[in-house]
Amino acid sequence: KTMFNATPALEECPTQHRYIEGDHCELRPAMPVMETLQQNIGGLHSATDALVGLQHLFGSTATLIDRLVQGRISPVNVFLLGKPYSTNPRVMHSLQQDSGYWVHPHSTRQTTRQENDEVMDSRIEQTLQRVQGCLAGSGGRSLQRILLIDDGGRAIRMLHRPGFADIRHRFTCVEQTRCGTRNISDLDLQVPVINVAESWAKLHHESPLIAESVNRELTKQLRIMAEHGISAGNRALVIGYGSIGSAVACELRSCGYEVAVFETDQAKLQLARREGFTVRRDLQSALRSGGYIIGCTGTAIMTRADHKCIRAGSILISASSADAEFQGWELRKAGTCLGRPESWLSDDTSEQARHPCFSLYHVDAGQGGFHLVNGGFPVNFNGGVDPIPPAKIQLTRSLLYLGAVQASHTTESGLHNLDERGQRMIISQMPSAACDQAA
Repeated sequence: KTMFNATPALEECPTQHRYIEGDHCELRPAMPVMETLQQNIGGLHSATDALVGLQHLFGSTATLIDRLVQGRISPVNVFLLGKPYSTNPRVMHSLQQDSGYWVHPHSTRQTTRQENDEVMDSRIEQTLQRVQGCLAGSGGRSLQRILLIDDGGRAIRMLHRPGFADIRHRFTCVEQTRCGTRNISDLDLQVPVINVAESWAKLHHESPLIAESVNRELTKQLRIMAEHGISAGNRALVIGYGSIGSAVACELRSCGYEVAVFETDQAKLQLARREGFTVRRDLQSALRSGGYIIGCTGTAIMTRADHKCIRAGSILISASSADAEFQGWELRKAGTCLGRPESWLSDDTSEQARHPCFSLYHVDAGQGGFHLVNGGFPVNFNGGVDPIPPAKIQLTRSLLYLGAVQASHTTESGLHNLDERGQRMIISQMPSAACDQAA
C-alpha cells in the first residue's frame, strides 16, 4: 500500500498528552495542517517501533514528535537530541516529564571553546549507542524498524560508521536541511533517506518564513545594542545573496543602511547588482570596510586569516546554521563574554543569561576589536519556545511528518524525493496569510 492508502492513525496512547493544558499550551501548539495531513495519510508503518530525532526542540517539534509516536511507539523507544543553540529548556523538560521520552541531558549545553559540530558528533554517537544498547539488552528482538529524523546529516553519516553496522539495517531516515544533503552526498547510502530538504514546498515556502524571523531578531538585536552604546555605524555587509541574504539586504536598506553584498556565485552577484546593491568580490577587502557583517551562506565562509581583516568596531551576526559561518568557536575562545544583552538591565543570573549561544562577545582581534552576536550562532534562535509562530512553522513540521510517514513505508536504500501529492496537500491547507507571504 502507498501511504495515502494507509490505515488511519490509531488512537493516541492514554499516557501521552496531545497538548499541555492551561498556561503551558504553547509547549504543544495546535497545528491543524499537520492534523489534516494525518487524517489523510495515516501514521507510521506498523513495523516502526522506535524514533530517533536530532532536532531543534521547540514546542512545534514536540507536537510533531507526539503525533508521530501516538499509539504506535512506546515512549521509552523515543530518543531525542536537541541542538544547544535552539533547544528550549521548558520544551525539553516537557518532552521528558510529560511525554516520557529520553532526551539527551546535555541538549541545552554548548561549550565556549568547542565547535558545535564537534560537540554534536559526540552526542549523536552517545544517542545511537543508547539505541544500540537497548537492542543488545533485548536480544535484538524488540525494535524492528527505527525512524531517524535528522537535521544536518550528521546522524545519518554517523550511522554509516563501522561501529553501527549491526543496527544500520533497521533504520529509515529523513533529512530536513540542504546542509544535511550535502553532508551525506558522498556516502554510499545503506538506508532509505527521504529528502525533505530539497522538496519544492520547503524551498519555495519556508525560506520567507526564516527570513522574516531573521529580520525580526536582527532588528531587535541592533536596537538593544544601540541602547547600550554599541553600534557599527550605518554600513552593512551581507555575505551570501540567497533567499535569506537577499531578504536581509533589502530589510537593512529599507532601514537606511548602506548595504554591500559579497557573494561567490556570479549569477547571484549579478542579481544583487541589478537590485541596486554595491557588490564586493574580495571578502578580506570587504571586511576591512567594517560595519555590520551578516553571514547568510550556510557554510564556513570565514577563516582565521579573514578574522585579522575585520575592521575595529564591526559587529558580526550570523543568519546561518550553528556556529560554522564565522568559525564562531575560534572567536569565542579569543573573546570576552558580555552576557545576553536582554539581561543587562535585570538581575538575571540564570544559565541562559550567559549561555554561549545567546551572549554577545567582544573579540580583541582583527584591526582593533569587534563584537560577535549570539556567540556566532544564528541570530533568529533566541531561546524561545517557537521563534517562528506555530501557525507558520507548521509548514515545516507538516513536511517532516509527511517525510517520516513516507520513510516508514520505504525499504529501498538511497535518497528519495518527498511525496509530491503530500506536498500539494500541505500547501493547500496552509493559512492564506502564510502562503501569501511565502509566494
